[in-house]
Amino acid sequence: MGNATYRCTIPENMPQLRSTQDLLRALGNVAGASDPIGELKRKGFTFSPALIKAIGKTRPSIAISDTTRQRAARIAAKTKVTVHAGGNSVPTVALRFAPDDFDVIAAVNTSLVDQVLNGLHQTNTIPQRIPFERLLTLAQRSQLAKALSGVFTDIPDDGVAGTLSLIGPLSTRALDGTDALLLSVPFTLEILQLTPLRTVVGVLTGTLSLVVALSADVAFLGNPEVAAIHVSVHLPAFPAEGAPSLAIDPASLIQPQRPEQLPALALILQNLLGGIISQSFEVSPFFNIPGVPGLRLVVERIDVRSVTAAGGDRVAVGVRFIGAGATPPDLGRLARVVPEGDRNVALRVQERFLDAALANPSVPTLVRQFPRS
Repeated sequence: MGNATYRCTIPENMPQLRSTQDLLRALGNVAGASDPIGELKRKGFTFSPALIKAIGKTRPSIAISDTTRQRAARIAAKTKVTVHAGGNSVPTVALRFAPDDFDVIAAVNTSLVDQVLNGLHQTNTIPQRIPFERLLTLAQRSQLAKALSGVFTDIPDDGVAGTLSLIGPLSTRALDGTDALLLSVPFTLEILQLTPLRTVVGVLTGTLSLVVALSADVAFLGNPEVAAIHVSVHLPAFPAEGAPSLAIDPASLIQPQRPEQLPALALILQNLLGGIISQSFEVSPFFNIPGVPGLRLVVERIDVRSVTAAGGDRVAVGVRFIGAGATPPDLGRLARVVPEGDRNVALRVQERFLDAALANPSVPTLVRQFPRS
């Protein structure tokens, strides 16, 4: 799944933490501990008097069960995402919160999304073979047969679609500024004649580009020390953004006689496959949100956008906690967080919520304030 390691730098010549910014950077390594502050002290960090006073205002942390801690560890091991001190690459910690900003922005390259999707395809979680004969209703099969005969004139009148094979590899590209990606899938489609005997009369080969919708969520709600965000995709029957398309391989035994009808056929296939492949698939690592004892936050909104970029397309997620004010966040900010070097992921964290928690220990718990999409 690529290099998905985040590093937080704490200057080695300054073991004393003097500000909330220092504390935020240090906590990335120990956020999952039962006593993060105590863990920092055991590692040799000391605290300035002002920071000690601020920490003293916070309430004790919520105890995390061994089961929850083990679950978080299993997910971290599976996704190979770690947070540790040291190194030269650091999450950008903004010093001043703009009225139109997000508290947390995470970004993942679509090359990593492609790896995840191809892994799901190879294990048949995303089906490799879709037998239209068994999975479609008679009305759906008639609709598809009519669409095929309208594009490919050499299909017999009683010809029907047989098995659709998604042969891979799968690849994605951004639909810039939307909450969707274009998923390209090489395929073969059998054309059958059912009378007098069931016979394969031809095989159509090409590439089907489908619109997949993006969504993001916060995991482990109610446990601030292990809160995280992740990205998922699903295949809608009727995409709100973009348009599916269909390209026929020049070597295909069946060629379109009315290529102008291919977009309509692609839309029909999007609709049919959207009804068959209805589940959602996680396609990113879990991005840990740094926590602190007593820190409890209300998630006000989550936005996800695909970004077209010269160095490689990516998906970005913005999380905003309640209390940021009435100014809506600028979705254009999601395009500004870019994975560095050969990394596939990036994380940028504001310290506004940490300052607020230290100043006011009576903040509510981490909950979702919006309907699940």
